[in-house]
Amino acid sequence: MFTNKKTIIFITKSKIKIATIVMGNKPKENIIAEINYSPANLQEVLSRFKKDVGDVARILLNEDITYTVTVFLPTGTHLDKNTIGQKLQELIPEDLDKTVWDFKEVTPTTVQVIAVNKVLLEELVQAITKAGLHIEAIETLM
Repeated sequence: MFTNKKTIIFITKSKIKIATIVMGNKPKENIIAEINYSPANLQEVLSRFKKDVGDVARILLNEDITYTVTVFLPTGTHLDKNTIGQKLQELIPEDLDKTVWDFKEVTPTTVQVIAVNKVLLEELVQAITKAGLHIEAIETLM
């Protein structure tokens, strides 16, 4: 029998929770670690649990370190990054030039936008690389 086991690294502003989830009719969670971290020790924390994480993991970013917003636009608006960025800048407190963001069209007049601080994302990618982890997806908690 096959098991569909996923390793999730859940990251908040100050904590990392690493767990394996065995999918199925009754999903089971096995918590590997729940630990405080800072940008200074992020790579050390990820490296410490590398063998527990396994070959592939997914990262889930908590809403306290991301922005997820729905942007409503007038009918007939061309959905391009510049137009959406102007509207997005009104909705989030960070300078968009200091974020990494993208959008997904929900309806012809509605888009969902996710933004992450660029420095935070760069630190995370650097720590993942130095820890030797293979990440198949980075997603946000909405």
